[in-house]
Amino acid sequence: AVMEAAGAGRVMVYARVRPATGQERGISPAVEMDDATRSVRVRNDADAVERVLGGQATEAALAEVKEFTFDAAFPETSSQRDVFLQLGLPILKESMRGFNGTILAYGQTGSGKTFSLLNRGQKSEDAGLLPRLIASLFLQIAQDGANVYFVEAGALQVYNEQVDDLLHPEHQSGRGANISVQNGGSVPGLTWIECKRPEAMIEAFARARQNLIYAETKMNKASSRSHAVFQIRLTKRERAQSVTATTGGVRKMECVTSRLCIVDLAGSERVKKSGAEGQQFKEATNINKSLLALGNVVSALAAKKAHVPLRDSKLTRILDGCIGGNCKTSLLVCASPAVESTGETINTFEFASRAMRVEVDAKVNASVLEVSASSLLADLTSDCDALGGVPLGKELQELRKKSSEAAQQAKAEAQKREKAIGEAQTQAKKLQELAESAEQKSKKWQEEADSLRQSEQAFKGEAHKLRQSVEKAEAEAKARLKESTDLRAAVTKAEKAAQEWRVVAEQRKVEADDAQAKNLQAEAAMQKEEVSRARAEAAVLTKQADAKAQRAQEALAEAEARARDAEAVAGTRAQEDAEAIAELAGKLERVEAERDDLARRLVVVEEQLAAERRKASD
Repeated sequence: AVMEAAGAGRVMVYARVRPATGQERGISPAVEMDDATRSVRVRNDADAVERVLGGQATEAALAEVKEFTFDAAFPETSSQRDVFLQLGLPILKESMRGFNGTILAYGQTGSGKTFSLLNRGQKSEDAGLLPRLIASLFLQIAQDGANVYFVEAGALQVYNEQVDDLLHPEHQSGRGANISVQNGGSVPGLTWIECKRPEAMIEAFARARQNLIYAETKMNKASSRSHAVFQIRLTKRERAQSVTATTGGVRKMECVTSRLCIVDLAGSERVKKSGAEGQQFKEATNINKSLLALGNVVSALAAKKAHVPLRDSKLTRILDGCIGGNCKTSLLVCASPAVESTGETINTFEFASRAMRVEVDAKVNASVLEVSASSLLADLTSDCDALGGVPLGKELQELRKKSSEAAQQAKAEAQKREKAIGEAQTQAKKLQELAESAEQKSKKWQEEADSLRQSEQAFKGEAHKLRQSVEKAEAEAKARLKESTDLRAAVTKAEKAAQEWRVVAEQRKVEADDAQAKNLQAEAAMQKEEVSRARAEAAVLTKQADAKAQRAQEALAEAEARARDAEAVAGTRAQEDAEAIAELAGKLERVEAERDDLARRLVVVEEQLAAERRKASD
């Protein structure tokens, strides 16, 4: 929340003395107040006896008084209305502007604190500050047609150093007892009740008062045994003139918030005077202890000490922020006119004098509030009943008339927007389902992609192995081609030798005689042996060539099988491998053809040699 500074200030202090009662009447009061000069005079008759015994004259002894000056002094003739107008109304107006406010009542037991703050009374003139604050709050809300207010009520008590929720629905069953207090006086577990009418808030606080703990003492028939804190939480924003310009069915609007606390402190008491015993003695001890802690806090703040002992008591923890912080604070100190209470009265006014030196730094609590379309529509259709039954002024009636004219259009627009919101929510749900489905499909596709990647790696490995096999087959084919070439060269050489032998035989046929014929026959036998050896070698070479050709065919078959397997996966590479294999097959076919041709030639050579031998024998 953004806070708007309002300048430094201090705690405002007001003093009030109650009227004399019973036996107090007819005796000169110990306290005199002058509302014109705002001064308070306290006559300490208890010390007057000592002064007379010390030699002072009676008149001089009675003339010694203590004097104090405060922001206002309310004599016993002051009315409840006077106190409200000077003390309560200014704090209320500041709270409606966005400042936190606190009103505390302090004084000894039986001094009129509860009467001044909480009394409802049979007559309206007897109503205390709290009922008057409530009535005035709702009156001002009813007259402020330009703004919308949200009002809540909360109440708690500090009893025997324990914080209790007075508005908890099951308070009588012990629920809402001993709730925690956080820094800054915040009470997270406190019950808050929304109040749209003054009687609702008055009834809520009346119920809270019924849960307070009282007891009869010698000094007071209904003595408070706990510190009571009544809180009003207020949120104010500008009244909407239309329901347009909303985002997501809401509109962000500036607002101010405040918390107004009315604190009825239990009265300090001397046990000897009050006659407290047993449980009441324990209560009185805790009350005095917490009031002492409050006095130490006020003294530390007044002296501007670095350390303020706020954690010494649950009371001071509750009041953290209400005194000396972001809050406009007013202190009402109440006193008894009785002479026998002079000591407590002086202590009360000395405490009040210290409190006047406590500085505060109140700020406007501004923030941004999200307002729904239905609330904006309610701004246009609200009437005087929603404002507590107070009749509207002329200006507000005109505003209401304009609002009524726009109400139907605004209502239709609000319904249209609500329908659009519903459709948007349905569409968002469908999109969410589609997103979840897409995410599942994406996950599935990712798994399939991973599987394909693994298959691709396997295919690549297989293709690599196939490529190596093809390369090996190509190398073997080249080696077989070289062997075939060497065989062809050997056959050519044999043919050449046979031709040479044919020429020699023809020459020897013409020149040889019988002896020479015998020699030629021997040479022919040797040549026959050489031809036999050549044939044997050729047969071996042919057998080797057949074995190699068989292996080449097997390698070719294996390569073709692998090529067929790789064709579906490897694509273009498989086609290239098939072409290479086809080329290799062609080379092998040519090698086999050459081998067959060489075999035929060898047969022809053998036939020629045989013919030559026959001729030679003839």
